[in-house]
Amino acid sequence: WTKQLIPKIGDTVYKICLGGIHSQESKLVVKSDDLMVLRNADIASMYPSIILELGLFPKSLGKEWLSVYRKIYQTRLKAKAEKNKVVDAGLKIALNGSYGKFGSMYSFLYAPELMLTVTITGQLMMLMLIEELESAGIRVVSSNTDGSGESGDAIGKNALKSNDIVSIDRHVVETNGGPGRVMAA
Repeated sequence: WTKQLIPKIGDTVYKICLGGIHSQESKLVVKSDDLMVLRNADIASMYPSIILELGLFPKSLGKEWLSVYRKIYQTRLKAKAEKNKVVDAGLKIALNGSYGKFGSMYSFLYAPELMLTVTITGQLMMLMLIEELESAGIRVVSSNTDGSGESGDAIGKNALKSNDIVSIDRHVVETNGGPGRVMAA
């Protein structure tokens, strides 16, 4: 597993390692104009969402841990929606730090099988999203573990609107309105 996987989707090569996925572009400049729009999409709370959706918890703490984690997650999303940056940032660290502690043998959260489950699930979801975007005619110009930058038509029936939402919630990515417009359920 520690060896790198390097798939190519569209014109972009992706490097997959234990910690995440990253596109391998170098010295790339992409400019938007009247015919092409650029958009950066972030998958909010990706790893915490995977943990909750799959019902993952350290065996040493029991399933009750999920209730506490879910409350922190919901409080963070509410703070983010209310633009309470202090609470949002603090709870983001708590949520992502919990995931990180799955890989630390010095933590009471230590559960390496959960860390790998979350990481591999996230990588496969990201690759599926990239493939879906590319198949819809949207060029993914850059990507990392939980986000991507896309370019697409600015006009016409396949227009990539700046307000289109790309997100993974409940691990479902659906097209909405045909090629060029990707909306998650």
